[in-house]
This record gives sequence, structure tokens and C-alpha cells, in this order.
Amino acid sequence: APTLFGTDTITVDAETSDGVLSASASIRISSEEPVLELYQAHPLFGVLFQGALGTQTPIPEIEMSFAAIPYFSSIRSPLDPDLTWSWRVNDRAIPTDPKHPNELTVNATNSNGLALIQVGLVSASNFFFDVSGKWGIILSQAVGESNPFGSSQ
Repeated sequence: APTLFGTDTITVDAETSDGVLSASASIRISSEEPVLELYQAHPLFGVLFQGALGTQTPIPEIEMSFAAIPYFSSIRSPLDPDLTWSWRVNDRAIPTDPKHPNELTVNATNSNGLALIQVGLVSASNFFFDVSGKWGIILSQAVGESNPFGSSQ
């Protein structure tokens, strides 16, 4: 996580293979608070990074997986043992999958309405790292409807 009120300095050095020409440049970037974004985790294509979920997003499938991705943090892997992921759906705690702690699967069979997904992330090695997010997903699966193609025939 970023240092409070700090900046990060990024430096790039470039040199030709023979060492005749070289250049260096640096930039200082103000630290940002970490942010969690939620994406669809597709079973075939992986995390669909082309569109983060908004505050209220309809889900077209009966079952959908989501992946929480932290930005502006020093996290290298969601499997880092110092991290603690906590998921909640409609304010009810959901157990974390040890193999994919940053992912959650929601089954909307016989469900309608708005479901609130919340995720929190803390680090045991960095006391200041504490980030959370919440998103609403709109479930539109009609009671008793079980067509896997999303439309009644």
C-alpha cells in the first residue's frame, strides 16, 4: 500500500547494446489509496478486464463468477498468505475459496432483485492496507425458470 502522503519515483534507463548511447528519465507519481474493482470471471476466458462492474449491474446468466482486483497496491498475488479476503452477499459472510480467494460465484436460480456483494481486503504485513468495495447485482432469474440460455421458449 502507498505511504501516507508520499510519492513513488519511477526511473527508466535505456542504453544501446554497444553502450554508445544512453538515456535516463524519472517521474514522481503521487501515491493513491488502493481501490478494489469487480469483474466477471468467465469460465473459458478468465477475468474480463474490458468492463468493471458498476454500482448496479444486471447479470444475464443463472450462475456467474466475479473477481475482485486491487489497484494502486503492492499486491503481487491474491494468494499472498499475508492477505485476508472477506466476502459478503446481502450482509451474510461467504467462505473464501482458498484456491481463488479473490473470486466469488453467485447462483441466481429462483432469485430476483438486487443482491449486494461486498469484499474486504487487509494485509497482516501492512497495518495501513485496508480496502473494501461493494456492488449491486440485479438478479432477473424468474422463479421456476431453469432455461440455461436465458430466455423462455
